[in-house]
Amino acid sequence: MRIISEKEKEIIDAKRLKNLTSEQLDRMGDFDELDAFDISDDTIELLEEITKTDVYSYEIVTVLGLQYAMRGENERTVSLISKCYKDDELDEMLVILKAQSYIALDDYKKAYEFLKQYVPFENYRYELYYAYMNTLMYFNKNQEARKYCKMILNMCQEGIEHTSTDLIHTFNALIQLELKMKMDAVEKSVDNYIEFVKELEGTEQEQEAVAYSIVIFSSYQKNKIHREHFKRLLDTINEMNFIQENEFARAVESGYSSYESYECTEDENVSEFIKHLLGAFSSFREFNLHNPVAALSLDILEKEQYIDLQHQTYLFSYFAAKRYPEILDELTYVKKNYPNYYHLCVSLEQELREDHTKVLDKYTKKILAIDTEESYDTPDQIMEYYDNVYTKNYKIKPVFDPNIRRNAPCPCGSGKKYKKCCGKV
Repeated sequence: MRIISEKEKEIIDAKRLKNLTSEQLDRMGDFDELDAFDISDDTIELLEEITKTDVYSYEIVTVLGLQYAMRGENERTVSLISKCYKDDELDEMLVILKAQSYIALDDYKKAYEFLKQYVPFENYRYELYYAYMNTLMYFNKNQEARKYCKMILNMCQEGIEHTSTDLIHTFNALIQLELKMKMDAVEKSVDNYIEFVKELEGTEQEQEAVAYSIVIFSSYQKNKIHREHFKRLLDTINEMNFIQENEFARAVESGYSSYESYECTEDENVSEFIKHLLGAFSSFREFNLHNPVAALSLDILEKEQYIDLQHQTYLFSYFAAKRYPEILDELTYVKKNYPNYYHLCVSLEQELREDHTKVLDKYTKKILAIDTEESYDTPDQIMEYYDNVYTKNYKIKPVFDPNIRRNAPCPCGSGKKYKKCCGKV
């Protein structure tokens, strides 16, 4: 398909193209390849001029709108299409482009209302079905959204070509919907997805899409049955060594850690303190994974959340030092049974083994650095408050030993003398 007709070229050449040859316009290539084509700023300015006249075409508007979208200027894409054509005048590609732009702007309401007027769609196009399915998911119209996922996969089975990443995204959506609706069908969908992944070549785009699967499904593990489906998928990806790009490899490690976190939480042999300690470390890590530049570019609410999560890791590190040496046995159990989850606190354990008193001092300073800015209490009052929190909620019940000297450090790890701690009782 030619983007600009010969007649249009003549008009353009006569009116606006003194320094841009028709050969340069020909370099735009076929329309199907435009999503990967980088058009110069000069050409964009030219196409903008054309849309102000009466000689523009669907192709010109699509090319320009697509370039806006590729540059993240989705408002301009929507504005351009709306200016040039009414909704009932749009061709298929402009419908897709306008809908995708609404979604990119997180305006799912407009995207849904816009696409709804074309349902049922006259022809099958993956981009159209997937965009509509996305809006249905947003409004929790899960059964209807699942129907469109199944239609896409059925079209693939009937021989209609799709890219591998398109199908990965469709499987992701289908499984996510079935998990949300707690459907038994999710087991078969996971099996089909596993078989599909086994046939992939492992391109960078495929690795990224599969890594995204792990991220999505990690949040649906509260149900133990669903957790086992996730584990099967994770084991398959790991055994295949499918994800090799460093940029995405962390997803596998994070997936196993997520799986083990649920298992650990249900383990009666793990103390509540260890569960809360690892939970604090896990929450802080997850926040940093989604906000890699952390406190540098966060808004006020996000920065407060970052500081709160960081404070929790400081607090539980301080409590861990108070719990010394009993905590070492607890961590050894976690290390043996949940090695990926344990990895969150491996450096803390090393510090405790070297000198737990230094850990107490280190995290006391870190806690006070945050709390003294928000409290009128003295440092001693602040730490006394936290000592009481630990004693009330986490302190190991004392074992009375008449052989412990009254002035010796208390074995509970509080840092106090025995006579002023457990020996006091």
